[in-house]
Amino acid sequence: MSEKVKVVLLAGRGIKQVPKYSESYFSTSLEWLINAFNQNGIDDITIVGGKGIESIELEDMNVKYIFNPSWDVTGPVRSLFLAKEILCSSDCLISYVDVVYRAELVKDFLVENDSEIRIVTDKNWKERYLGRTEKSIEEAEKVWLETNNTVSKVDKKYVDLDEVSGEYTGLLYLSKDKSKHIFEIYDSPDYRQASLTHTFPDFFQTLLLHNQTIQSHNTLGEWAELDKDKSDGRYLVDFNHFIFGTKAQTLTRLKPMLKKGKILTQVSFTIYEWEKQREKILKNIQGSIRNDHVVVRSSTLMEDSLESSYAGQFTSKLNVPKEDAANLTSAIEEVIESYGQNPSGKNQILVQPQIVDVKLSGVVFTCDIRTGAPYYTINYSLSGDTDLITAGYQGKYHLAYIYRHTNFEIDDYRLNLLRECGAELENLTGNSLLDIEFAFDDKNLYVFQARPITSTSVINNFNKYDISEIIESIKEKINIILEPKPSVSGKTTILGDMPDWNPAELIGSKPRPLAISLFDYLITRETWRLARKDLYYFNPRPERLLVSLGGHPYIDVRNSLNSLTPSTLKKNLRDLIVNESLNYLKANPDSHDKLEFEVASTCFSPLIDKMIPRWEHFGLTSKQIDEVITVYREHTNKIMDIDYIDDFLETVYKLDEKRNSVLNDNDLNKIEKINLLIEDCTNFGTRPFSSLARLAFIGKTFLKGFLDKKIISKKSYDSYLASISTVATKMSQKIESVKRGDMKIEEYLEEYGHLRPGTWDITSHTYIENPDLYFDTTSHSAIQSLAFKDNTSFHFSNKEKKDMGNEMSKMGIDIKVDTLLDFIIRSIEAREYSKFLFSRNISEALTLICEVGENYGFSRSDLSYLEIETLLTLDSFRDKSELVSFLNKKIDANRKDYLENQQIIMPSLICSDKDVEVIEHFQSRANYITSKKVIGQIIDIDGLNDFKSLDQKIVMIESADPGYDWVFTHNIKGIITKYGGAASHMAIRSSEFNLPAAIGVGQEFDNLKKGKTVILDCENKRLSSS
Repeated sequence: MSEKVKVVLLAGRGIKQVPKYSESYFSTSLEWLINAFNQNGIDDITIVGGKGIESIELEDMNVKYIFNPSWDVTGPVRSLFLAKEILCSSDCLISYVDVVYRAELVKDFLVENDSEIRIVTDKNWKERYLGRTEKSIEEAEKVWLETNNTVSKVDKKYVDLDEVSGEYTGLLYLSKDKSKHIFEIYDSPDYRQASLTHTFPDFFQTLLLHNQTIQSHNTLGEWAELDKDKSDGRYLVDFNHFIFGTKAQTLTRLKPMLKKGKILTQVSFTIYEWEKQREKILKNIQGSIRNDHVVVRSSTLMEDSLESSYAGQFTSKLNVPKEDAANLTSAIEEVIESYGQNPSGKNQILVQPQIVDVKLSGVVFTCDIRTGAPYYTINYSLSGDTDLITAGYQGKYHLAYIYRHTNFEIDDYRLNLLRECGAELENLTGNSLLDIEFAFDDKNLYVFQARPITSTSVINNFNKYDISEIIESIKEKINIILEPKPSVSGKTTILGDMPDWNPAELIGSKPRPLAISLFDYLITRETWRLARKDLYYFNPRPERLLVSLGGHPYIDVRNSLNSLTPSTLKKNLRDLIVNESLNYLKANPDSHDKLEFEVASTCFSPLIDKMIPRWEHFGLTSKQIDEVITVYREHTNKIMDIDYIDDFLETVYKLDEKRNSVLNDNDLNKIEKINLLIEDCTNFGTRPFSSLARLAFIGKTFLKGFLDKKIISKKSYDSYLASISTVATKMSQKIESVKRGDMKIEEYLEEYGHLRPGTWDITSHTYIENPDLYFDTTSHSAIQSLAFKDNTSFHFSNKEKKDMGNEMSKMGIDIKVDTLLDFIIRSIEAREYSKFLFSRNISEALTLICEVGENYGFSRSDLSYLEIETLLTLDSFRDKSELVSFLNKKIDANRKDYLENQQIIMPSLICSDKDVEVIEHFQSRANYITSKKVIGQIIDIDGLNDFKSLDQKIVMIESADPGYDWVFTHNIKGIITKYGGAASHMAIRSSEFNLPAAIGVGQEFDNLKKGKTVILDCENKRLSSS
């Protein structure tokens, strides 16, 4: 029969009848429908429909079309009758176009009986409507059946649902003889007009009135409709239930449809079948799978449903020898055992070939799994083990984000193919929120699983924001920034969130407007270059250092590099030096947080020997290199003077007096006080601090140069840095005094209470506002190991000092070794103390801002969305209601921008506008402090409410500034940060306490957080978690 059968698909009013959301999936759903017919040997298919029907793209399918010119005023029966020639010449299957059926249903329908008119009725119809809200169950095309499964009635009107036998699925069989008779009925005067408007319930009732027998083939949900669930709008609910089942079921259904990737042969069976037919199943595996080794995987009923996901929670067994029945049996039993006690016998086990020579494997999410933003998120490993990522592997992995709408090609063809395959699977499933497991060998992409993402927050945020205009605006801004500039050297620039002033570490990767504007106002607007000018560096005026893109702060590296060259360096040489450094950073992105130590020379230190071959390779002549070295040597000899440290400190010391004068002046209102605190902070705080920080960098550069040349040992290097005593040491020692009762907590907070984690963040509370949150003053032993350092003094060996002296003499550095060592210690201590002092001005200003905001009914959170410039000019308003209205509008607009920016993923480095849409995170090289190895439980400090539980833990902090110094009052085992450089605040603090640390681990930070225990091996520069 099937050889003669043709198919007529009815699109009714064309593609306009399909819900708008599902139009992108319309062609794909047709492919599912047509595939069901093709698998039964039926390939003569005609679609009848209205406007736009011929624009439907069906890849590799030979489909004919009939256009209904009256599509906008006629019903589906009219479309059916336009296929009269087909219907009267062949037996036909007729179906709505917005439904899909399983191939097995079509097969059974064709062979079950020889009735000339028959339909498919779903007797499980009520359950299919559970959770669906757009199409009401009362609107279903209901069927009443006699006991012999003949149809007695078809109606769409609301009735007592308990009387209904089932729902008409849309699939009808008509023999050619019956079709001829039906046309005779409708050609009669009584029905000629009715044929224009009849629905199928009308059509069936007409046939019944004319004594035609309609036989029903009953099914239990082996079909689906294209409709949308208004409750979340993310996917075609009924269509998705049709596709997604257990892991094995989903792969079986996708296998004949997927073109961009391959789905492996499989043998699947239930626990019940395994218990009854074990030997048969083993033989089936051995006979069906060609590879010598197989993978035994879980395929439970609850693992990959639309409502929940248990991904990675059940066992998979890799590389199981197929012919070893005992080993294979054991693997299957182990997978079943992972299902827990008394699992349902309907749970499945899935066996597939083991892929050999895997080159790349992992997971791709079709959105950002954290926010639902439109990025393909690819986590992958270059290991040959296909289970590393999906099993929660905590080691090295790669991460890429690809903006869904990008037109850029991806350099790695495999990632490009993954994106295409992900898009194909979205279309095939009608679901834009997928979790796909994959692997590549030398030739092919294999798909191991495609499951829905079930996270409620992701579902709710998906497509909530349209970020396309923001991304286009960011790209335009980048292209302008990258252009050459007359004020600075460098053909182009690179934007980074960790070079130079490390904004990602100090204010975070997505700071709120007050934090980023305050940081910019006090440092990166002009203070950064004026401070360097004070040390005879080049002043690249009027350039600014900070750029904000998508709410993400970046340093303009070209401007930074210019400001780190001596002012006496000739323009042509500065051009060469800056361009070479930019080229180096682009080729070595993992050096982005080591700008002064690896990317560029900022002084004449032993590290300059590494620069000379690079300069030669870049094209500098010997004469030019000699000139550069001469300029750098003269500049370094000029500024490596302890008197500079004393001069800058003298300026900083004035800050306390000026601050107290402002705070105690009753003639000043709070806005005036805020303005003066900020002004003084710039002139007497951040500017001299910036100069002291530069001097400390120079000293640290010399020290690293001696270490690199093996003039000093790593042990001596660590011990020397640990001998430095800064504010944090005194802070830890004094909290111990509080515990002993030698010092009152009030006295302690008077000195240190202004500090807050996140110096620039108004939403963060100071120590004095919530001391119990930060300090444990009850346990005497808690800080013993950190408060009392074992390296309070250190002296290099005579040989080391002699070798350092010889190196400096050879270089032409004028100062003595002891003077240099004193310079290093004093510059680092001065830097940390000046930072401590100016942060008090910032804290007092933020406190006053809170008080001003409270007077107008604004919370800390509200105020965090205002720029500092806005707050400094509030005195210009004389009318309170006008001011409140202005601030409310400003806060609402900035909050909206901030929330939209949270959806935008930005890279750590930007070299071109492509980097905003194709983001391949590089593996960061962490800065390891000390040579120790510790193993301990990790604790993520962000969002933690009980800081008293830090003892003997390895603390994880995304970004840390001086406000996090309270952690050193606890007996912690180590520190891991996401952001931070070799000379960052946490690096200095960890060295000071001789505490094992991995500073600036980058994206690996998020992976490490998934574990419970970390091995922090500083000597071998290794991190692993479990």
